Amino acid sequence: MKRNIAVVVVAVGLIAVLGMTKQSDSKQESTYCGATQEALKSWENLKIAMTRQAVQKDFVLDGGMQFPSNSTYVARNCEYIKVKIEFKHSTPNANVLAPEDTVTKVSPLFIAYPAKD
Repeated sequence: MKRNIAVVVVAVGLIAVLGMTKQSDSKQESTYCGATQEALKSWENLKIAMTRQAVQKDFVLDGGMQFPSNSTYVARNCEYIKVKIEFKHSTPNANVLAPEDTVTKVSPLFIAYPAKD
Protein backbone atom coordinates (compact mmCIF):
# COMPACT_ATOMS: atom_id res chain seq x y z
CA MET A 1 0.00 0.00 0.00
CA LYS A 2 2.82 2.40 0.92
CA ARG A 3 4.59 1.62 -2.35
CA ASN A 4 1.41 2.38 -4.34
CA ILE A 5 1.03 5.70 -2.58
CA ALA A 6 4.71 6.46 -3.21
CA VAL A 7 4.32 5.67 -6.91
CA VAL A 8 1.33 7.99 -7.15
CA VAL A 9 3.20 10.77 -5.33
CA VAL A 10 6.21 10.42 -7.63
CA ALA A 11 4.02 10.33 -10.73
CA VAL A 12 2.09 13.44 -9.69
CA GLY A 13 5.35 15.21 -8.84
CA LEU A 14 6.86 14.36 -12.20
CA ILE A 15 3.75 15.49 -14.02
CA ALA A 16 3.83 18.78 -12.14
CA VAL A 17 7.53 19.35 -12.85
CA LEU A 18 7.23 18.35 -16.48
CA GLY A 19 4.03 20.34 -16.90
CA MET A 20 5.89 23.51 -15.97
CA THR A 21 8.23 23.10 -18.92
CA LYS A 22 5.35 22.99 -21.46
CA GLN A 23 7.34 21.21 -24.15
CA SER A 24 5.42 20.98 -27.39
CA ASP A 25 7.80 18.43 -28.84
CA SER A 26 6.22 14.99 -28.40
CA LYS A 27 9.63 13.28 -28.59
CA GLN A 28 10.78 15.25 -25.55
CA GLU A 29 7.65 14.32 -23.61
CA SER A 30 8.00 10.63 -24.42
CA THR A 31 11.63 10.76 -23.22
CA TYR A 32 10.47 12.06 -19.84
CA CYS A 33 7.83 9.36 -19.57
CA GLY A 34 10.29 6.68 -20.61
CA ALA A 35 12.84 7.77 -18.02
CA THR A 36 10.16 7.85 -15.33
CA GLN A 37 8.85 4.42 -16.29
CA GLU A 38 12.36 2.91 -16.22
CA ALA A 39 13.05 4.44 -12.80
CA LEU A 40 9.78 3.07 -11.41
CA LYS A 41 10.56 -0.42 -12.74
CA SER A 42 14.05 -0.29 -11.24
CA TRP A 43 12.64 0.91 -7.91
CA GLU A 44 10.09 -1.92 -7.86
CA ASN A 45 12.98 -4.38 -8.22
CA LEU A 46 14.71 -3.10 -5.06
CA LYS A 47 14.30 -5.72 -2.34
CA ILE A 48 15.29 -6.07 1.30
CA ALA A 49 18.50 -8.14 1.66
CA MET A 50 19.78 -7.41 -1.85
CA THR A 51 23.39 -6.21 -1.98
CA ARG A 52 24.70 -2.71 -2.58
CA GLN A 53 26.33 -4.08 -5.73
CA ALA A 54 22.92 -5.21 -7.05
CA VAL A 55 21.40 -1.79 -6.25
CA GLN A 56 24.14 -0.11 -8.25
CA LYS A 57 23.11 -1.89 -11.44
CA ASP A 58 20.15 0.50 -11.81
CA PHE A 59 21.03 3.36 -9.44
CA VAL A 60 24.18 5.40 -8.80
CA LEU A 61 25.25 7.25 -5.67
CA ASP A 62 24.06 10.84 -5.53
CA GLY A 63 26.69 13.54 -5.07
CA GLY A 64 27.49 15.04 -1.70
CA MET A 65 28.26 13.19 1.52
CA GLN A 66 27.26 9.55 1.68
CA PHE A 67 27.31 7.22 4.65
CA PRO A 68 27.64 3.42 4.64
CA SER A 69 24.48 2.89 6.69
CA ASN A 70 22.24 5.11 4.56
CA SER A 71 22.87 6.44 1.09
CA THR A 72 20.95 8.42 -1.50
CA TYR A 73 20.94 7.01 -5.01
CA VAL A 74 19.76 8.50 -8.30
CA ALA A 75 18.27 6.67 -11.26
CA ARG A 76 20.86 5.99 -13.95
CA ASN A 77 18.65 7.57 -16.60
CA CYS A 78 17.59 10.70 -14.65
CA GLU A 79 19.58 12.31 -11.86
CA TYR A 80 16.47 14.08 -10.53
CA ILE A 81 14.76 10.81 -9.53
CA LYS A 82 16.12 9.62 -6.18
CA VAL A 83 15.73 6.95 -3.53
CA LYS A 84 17.17 6.68 -0.02
CA ILE A 85 18.40 3.24 0.97
CA GLU A 86 19.52 1.96 4.37
CA PHE A 87 22.09 -0.84 4.59
CA LYS A 88 23.38 -3.41 7.07
CA HIS A 89 27.18 -3.50 7.10
CA SER A 90 28.85 -6.66 5.81
CA THR A 91 32.25 -5.86 7.31
CA PRO A 92 33.41 -4.90 10.79
CA ASN A 93 34.62 -1.57 9.37
CA ALA A 94 31.37 0.40 9.30
CA ASN A 95 33.00 3.34 7.49
CA VAL A 96 33.28 1.58 4.13
CA LEU A 97 30.69 1.37 1.34
CA ALA A 98 31.10 -2.37 0.75
CA PRO A 99 29.50 -4.08 -2.28
CA GLU A 100 28.29 -6.86 0.04
CA ASP A 101 26.31 -4.53 2.34
CA THR A 102 22.64 -5.56 2.35
CA VAL A 103 19.51 -3.41 2.00
CA THR A 104 17.37 -3.04 5.12
CA LYS A 105 15.03 -0.23 4.04
CA VAL A 106 14.03 1.49 0.78
CA SER A 107 12.30 4.87 0.65
CA PRO A 108 9.72 5.86 -1.95
CA LEU A 109 11.12 7.52 -5.04
CA PHE A 110 11.28 11.30 -4.86
CA ILE A 111 12.29 14.20 -7.05
CA ALA A 112 15.07 16.62 -6.10
CA TYR A 113 17.89 18.53 -7.68
CA PRO A 114 21.13 16.55 -7.91
CA ALA A 115 23.55 17.01 -5.02
CA LYS A 116 26.92 18.41 -6.02
CA ASP A 117 30.25 18.03 -4.27
